[in-house]
Amino acid sequence: MEQAQRQRRGRRAFTAEYKAEVVQLCRGGGRTIPEVPRDLARTASAVRHWVTQAEIDEGRRSGRTSVEREELGRLRKENRVLREERDILKRATVGSTHRCKVLCESSSRRGESQRLSGPTV
Repeated sequence: MEQAQRQRRGRRAFTAEYKAEVVQLCRGGGRTIPEVPRDLARTASAVRHWVTQAEIDEGRRSGRTSVEREELGRLRKENRVLREERDILKRATVGSTHRCKVLCESSSRRGESQRLSGPTV
């Protein structure tokens, strides 16, 4: 019951400078990765991820760099927006095409009946 009442904390964002300082503490401070987050009230997995990402950015490990990750995120968002816009245009086109067919059929029927009965004077 306590868990139902407890609300989740929102995702926290840290600056690149702060992450770099934490990475430096892990590398040069003579402490292990699990010790550093305990002192800073952070999770070990987050700090471990920051260290790994710093190694990738420096070229010491393979993977996507931070710049590539940001670009990929931006491109995915742009792709999602473009798909939504395309779908909106498709729906608008289908709707107007249907209306056009109905109007065209009704007007062509009127024209046939006028041609059959002859011109009206």
